[in-house]
Amino acid sequence: RLRLDEEACTSCGRCSKVCPLGLDPTTEPRGECDRCALCPRECRDDALSYGLTLPWRRRGGRADPS
Repeated sequence: RLRLDEEACTSCGRCSKVCPLGLDPTTEPRGECDRCALCPRECRDDALSYGLTLPWRRRGGRADPS
């Protein structure tokens, strides 16, 4: 998933200029993202990154994977 560090973001707009879908990763729902990885590479603030969400992990703790 695409993650935004709101404290690091300076709202420069570089990420939205390179998005082939025309999304603004700082404001749009990031579920629409096709994960092309252009915006994190373009971000000079290191405010955008990709993280892995494992299917057996849930917020607040671990679920039993079995």
